[in-house]
Amino acid sequence: MIKQLKVGLPFLAALFSVTCAFSQGPPILTDKPIMLGEKKGTIRTYFLYRQNDYFSSRTVPLMFDYNLRNNLELSAALPLVFANELVDKNGIGDATLGVKYQFIRVDGIGKTFRVAAKAKQTLPTGQETISPETGMRQWQTTLGVVGGIESIKYGIQGEVGYMLSAEQESHMHKMLTYKLGFGLPLLKPVYPVKQVTLYFEYEGITISRYDHFAVFYAQGLQYAWNRWTFDLSAQWPLKQDLPIGLQRNFSVLTGARFIL
Repeated sequence: MIKQLKVGLPFLAALFSVTCAFSQGPPILTDKPIMLGEKKGTIRTYFLYRQNDYFSSRTVPLMFDYNLRNNLELSAALPLVFANELVDKNGIGDATLGVKYQFIRVDGIGKTFRVAAKAKQTLPTGQETISPETGMRQWQTTLGVVGGIESIKYGIQGEVGYMLSAEQESHMHKMLTYKLGFGLPLLKPVYPVKQVTLYFEYEGITISRYDHFAVFYAQGLQYAWNRWTFDLSAQWPLKQDLPIGLQRNFSVLTGARFIL
């Protein structure tokens, strides 16, 4: 009996830690450090409306990720873009291919800590616009690290990335991005998942060539139910000094994702 108890306690602890890790949904704007498990995937789409200083855009991507192993994820995305930069530029945007490798995982009772390295390649499949979100028709490579801590009471996620464009004359030839998110679950964790989470997310941009920078804040609300997650987020600038055309007035995102 004692031997069975000793064997059963680690199993229960691991099961409880996994349940807690998914007691809230993934971040809305920040990438997720937690992977779902081997041979599992997610399909996601959202509608993003962004009002810049002299033009507006609407982006609707179709995003897919799949875990080859518990710590290795492949992803792909293809957006539809509607932008009015003096003239309308509507159609398919720049496609992206990505890979993410989780190299740190520490699970405990009621909490988990994960860190992953990621790489993303942007393909020039869309029309040429001024903003990376709507597509610049350039080969772009992004390398980054994403990490996070999640428990029953809160979640903290952070991400740092460096984007390098093949077009050296581009105004965004080298760009550093950083994100920080805080998740606050409002309901008790249950299985299957049924959770409402408030997200407080920050985003920063630094363009090295011209010493331009920006910091944004986003307030988000998320509802996770079983294998579905629904997102709503509004973002506005706290401080920015960006080139003309890239200064954001506000952004609104609404979307959904489904675990396959």
